[in-house]
Amino acid sequence: MKGFLVLGVCVALVLVAGGVSAAALGDGEAALAVTELHAGRNELAPHAFVLEDPAGELTFAEVRDGVAHPFRPLAPAGESPGHSSSVYWLRFRVRNTTAVSSLIVELQMTPEVAELYDGDGPPQRSGTLLPFGARGVADARIAFRVTLAPGHDRTYWVRQRTSDTLWLDPAMWPEVDFWESRTAERLFDGICYGVILGLAVYNLFLFLATRDRSYLLYVVFQITNGLAQTAFNKYTFQYLWPDHPVWAMQSVPVLEFLVLATGLMFARAFLDVRRMSPRLDTAMRGLAIGSLVLAGVWMLARPDGLTSGAARALAPVVLILPVVGSGVALASTVLITVAGVACAVRPGATNARVFLVAWAVLLVGTAIAVLASLGAIAAGDGFPMMKLGSAVEAVLLSLALASRINRLNRERELAQRELLASKTARIEALRQLVSGVAHEVGNPLNFACGGCDELAARLAALDRGAPGPGPSVRAAHQLIASGLARIKSILDNLRRYLSVGDAQLVATDLAEEIDQALELAAERLRSAGVRVDKQIARLPVLWTRPGEIHQVLLNMIGNAIEAMPGGGALRVTAHAHDRTVELAVSDTGPGVADEDRDRIFEPFFTTRRDAGGTGLGLAVAREIVMRHGGTIRVEAADGAGARFAVSLPRREAGER
Repeated sequence: MKGFLVLGVCVALVLVAGGVSAAALGDGEAALAVTELHAGRNELAPHAFVLEDPAGELTFAEVRDGVAHPFRPLAPAGESPGHSSSVYWLRFRVRNTTAVSSLIVELQMTPEVAELYDGDGPPQRSGTLLPFGARGVADARIAFRVTLAPGHDRTYWVRQRTSDTLWLDPAMWPEVDFWESRTAERLFDGICYGVILGLAVYNLFLFLATRDRSYLLYVVFQITNGLAQTAFNKYTFQYLWPDHPVWAMQSVPVLEFLVLATGLMFARAFLDVRRMSPRLDTAMRGLAIGSLVLAGVWMLARPDGLTSGAARALAPVVLILPVVGSGVALASTVLITVAGVACAVRPGATNARVFLVAWAVLLVGTAIAVLASLGAIAAGDGFPMMKLGSAVEAVLLSLALASRINRLNRERELAQRELLASKTARIEALRQLVSGVAHEVGNPLNFACGGCDELAARLAALDRGAPGPGPSVRAAHQLIASGLARIKSILDNLRRYLSVGDAQLVATDLAEEIDQALELAAERLRSAGVRVDKQIARLPVLWTRPGEIHQVLLNMIGNAIEAMPGGGALRVTAHAHDRTVELAVSDTGPGVADEDRDRIFEPFFTTRRDAGGTGLGLAVAREIVMRHGGTIRVEAADGAGARFAVSLPRREAGER
């Protein structure tokens, strides 16, 4: 009887132990569904289990059996606990039904610390806090390489922790398929970043050519935006600072604040917010400065910063930086949107509308990426949209910027045409005025000249018949003659200045014109003690108006003679180029002062008024040259003196 009782107790204990074991297995291996692996990406979440460790103190041995700390099923589409300081364990069992044994376990959202256990040995370690070279899988994402023979199955545990958002959605790949997928993804990223970089370089060249500030701000904005995205996707960590994992994480918010600052500055310049609304412009400028300050604070407060004392002092500030940064980002978004809408509703504001569309595309892409980071949508669906949105935004902004510059150029050309028309009208009015003055002054001038000539004849007759009238009368006559000659010279120059361009173009031998001008000025050159050095190359036939280039030469030669009252050297050169012929007259006088070079060709401006200069000779020369489609400039001659250079276009007969 007693023996049966003992046997009955033993049987009962065996049954109880079996029940407990079955219960344990029900929560453990017996209840763990198997994910059969196939080619491509294999989602593990539908058959995975999760365990939260709030204190982060559980060991692998404690969670392995799943009795004291039971796992719960993971959401089939994965799940995100949001911002959490807890440690999360994942457990999943896979069966390798592929033909390869090398597999990759991929985690989402790059946890700071990640460990993979297979139950047979020490764990594999990875995470964003490790240097890039310490990762077992050399990729921007957190991944582990495991070996599982075809046809076999095994249970794996993953321990992960992060101070940022965590997304629990593990996947497993055959390694070949993993790298093929990453290559395609990198190609997509490279295209997006290449578009941004290419447009930045293109607009940088445009800035160097135009010196328009909007181009430079666009370049800086796109470069910081590209860097921020490559930092977010860990490419900067992989290629720029692989040995500084902490800075790789801290550089993301630093660059994001720089994106805010440069985006605000570009929007202000592109939309011309200052002219539209000074208050809105002030607010945008203040937010840009605030973003720069936040970037500096975040950089100084990073744990591996050079100024550890400053980092400790700024530690309380760092705790509120995410909140402050979110507020600045929201305010910047609102202000840029308000400025864009305010400009877009104006008539003819096509560029502002394109800007608004580009800004909306960037915001939509960023919003989708934020939803992915918060776990609202899958990361693989959200983050590519941010890259694509940035590339589209860069293209649209570049087109809008080009259109804006074209519009500004058209407005500038219109203003120049209006100014030219106004100048032409003033010149025409001056022409009529001077013509009337010349007519009114010309008649009495002719009478006065005739009387002066008669006086000279009578003085000569008196000299022949009797002693002369005396030096005072002679001096008075010379004074009258000199004054009348000056008045006549002024009137002649005015007529030439206002009658330039009336004649038709004819074929002209420039070398012959030079020789004739020097021959006419020969007596003045000899009396002034000026020697001539002439260097004339073989020149093509030019199409000019009769006598006008001759007048330009005489004016420049006369101006050079007057600059050398004590004698000197006059050099005349002429050379042909591909599209122009250059004629230059140089002297060895005192030269032209820098402050006078911009005014030397203005009508009635002269530096020798005491010596009888009218200030019309070079003005007439410039007007003639400009109406021939050429240019005239003054520069310092070699050694000393001034050099006046005329550049005339070479025209064929059909281009007259």
